[in-house]
Amino acid sequence: MRAGLFGVLALFGWFLFLRPGFLGGPAGYIIVSGPSMEPTLYEKDLAVVLAQDEYALGDVVAFRVEGGIVIHRIVGGDPQAGYITRGDNREFPDMWRP
Repeated sequence: MRAGLFGVLALFGWFLFLRPGFLGGPAGYIIVSGPSMEPTLYEKDLAVVLAQDEYALGDVVAFRVEGGIVIHRIVGGDPQAGYITRGDNREFPDMWRP
């Protein structure tokens, strides 16, 4: 009986907080491709992303670019001029300014 109740509560929590966007929820799901975020994220890791009201230096963010989605860390910039991002396993910042 307890396991069933826990399952129902877990499903309800997922539905409220982690339901994917195509089902009307707030979450996005990304499968990591490539080594640019190692050792934080590895290829084939599943990242759950949620939009935030504000972003700060050090946050890992996902953003769309021509050809796909990039998941990298904010290393500088601001909301007005655009953020400077870089993969944890990269020496130089990205060319994009999300």
